[in-house]
Amino acid sequence: MTALDRARGDIAQGRLWMARQRLTSYLVESPDDEVIALLAQVHLEMGDLPAAGALLFVLGREDEVAREAIAAWRTFRGGPAAQWRSIPRRVRMVSTAPQVAQLRVEAGEPRRWHGDRAPQEGYTAGWRERAGDIGCGLTMVLVTSWCLFLMLWGAWNFSQWVLH
Repeated sequence: MTALDRARGDIAQGRLWMARQRLTSYLVESPDDEVIALLAQVHLEMGDLPAAGALLFVLGREDEVAREAIAAWRTFRGGPAAQWRSIPRRVRMVSTAPQVAQLRVEAGEPRRWHGDRAPQEGYTAGWRERAGDIGCGLTMVLVTSWCLFLMLWGAWNFSQWVLH
């Protein structure tokens, strides 16, 4: 029995809070449209329009209920930056929906890519994204220098021992 089956069982038994918890946890592993849609449905049934609106926005739904939920989400979250952060992190990372990409740009978030998706054209990493690379490079230089020093020191000591 999968997490989706368990969540559907929870919904059928009226345990919406349990279904929400299961789906939210499962969303980290499998952020596909079926999980997002079921979680949005649970939020709607619980009366949490802003949470449902964020998920329905990601799905690109445009029916009457979705428009109402998305409007509630936009009102509750305010500007694009707050709206961006209210979308579950894993969904933000893997979503390829154009409306999500547009919200990312409006929120001023840098383009990050996941898996085998290439960076967008003209993208250059900022210093914060390169800080790890710089730190690793400096560490490699220091370790290499230390090893070289130890090798030369050992060779010098060995040559002194042989000559005396």
